[in-house]
Amino acid sequence: MKKRGLFLNSAFTFLILFIALFLIETASATISCDSGDQATTCTISAPKEYGNGDIFDAKNLIIASGGSIYNSSLNVSKNHGAWLLINLTGNLTISSGANITGGNITIKSLNNITILPGGKIITSELGFNASALAFSAHGLGSGKGIGSSENIGAGGAGHGGAGGTAVRKQFTGGLSYGNHTHPVDFGSSGGNGNLGRGGKGGGIIKLNATLILNEGQILANGQAGGTATNNGGGGGSGGSILLIADTISGAGNITSSGGTGGSNGASLGGGGSGGRIAIHTTTYSLTGQLSAFGGSSTGDAEIGAPGTIYKNVNSQTYGDLIISNNNVIPGERSKSNTREIGA
Repeated sequence: MKKRGLFLNSAFTFLILFIALFLIETASATISCDSGDQATTCTISAPKEYGNGDIFDAKNLIIASGGSIYNSSLNVSKNHGAWLLINLTGNLTISSGANITGGNITIKSLNNITILPGGKIITSELGFNASALAFSAHGLGSGKGIGSSENIGAGGAGHGGAGGTAVRKQFTGGLSYGNHTHPVDFGSSGGNGNLGRGGKGGGIIKLNATLILNEGQILANGQAGGTATNNGGGGGSGGSILLIADTISGAGNITSSGGTGGSNGASLGGGGSGGRIAIHTTTYSLTGQLSAFGGSSTGDAEIGAPGTIYKNVNSQTYGDLIISNNNVIPGERSKSNTREIGA
């Protein structure tokens, strides 16, 4: 009986391993190497569309110029973009003219993630989407809007801050939400005007490696509100960017800003708020711009509030929290709005 039990246990273990390997292979089947292989170095030199929930495992991954891993769908799950996990035991290199684009991108590397000049990781406008239904918007901080035949603008979406209110305070912007130290939320959609649809929110980017070298761009921006005569949509809010590495360096930009409020006539939409960026590292030498600005607006509509930029270097007790709106305060257009709260 003991031998039979041992055989059954072994058979069950083998079955579980077989199923796990099958699921991994199935999950990554939509992404194939143009040269090399996943066991050594996989090179992608042409566009490869991934499916929602795909998991791609490899040693080294190179996305050459003209290559991309992408999914631009917004309807795969709850009106936001598609999820992708890339697990690497070696290095990731994103070359000039190459990109990874999707709604929710997580990349884990035991070694280095390198984004060369002209390379990009993009989740802009792939967060929560405004519904086609007149009154509906999506996300924890979605803007307000009437969506009727009346000439009324809509509010911008909130995330790292509040969304801007529409002209003449017709509809308010969405509220802030999320965690500034470990952001993991989609940006929300702006409110809908009559014909001016709310802008989409930014998506989610999470990078975890030994070294992150960014000479390109990491983007999770919200979309501008739709423009229509006398009823602009609210701007979408920026998404979430979380970087964790022993060393973070480079001259590239990291951006999670809100979308501009829609405009064209008397009823103008509010700007979307900035999103959230968080960096956890031991050695920080990034010289590129970090920005989570609120989306601009026109006329008397309010711009979106700034989002948050959090940096924790060498295990600070509290870290540094930066709130900046590019020298513009919501409701005012001439004063600086940059604050840095030290550890």
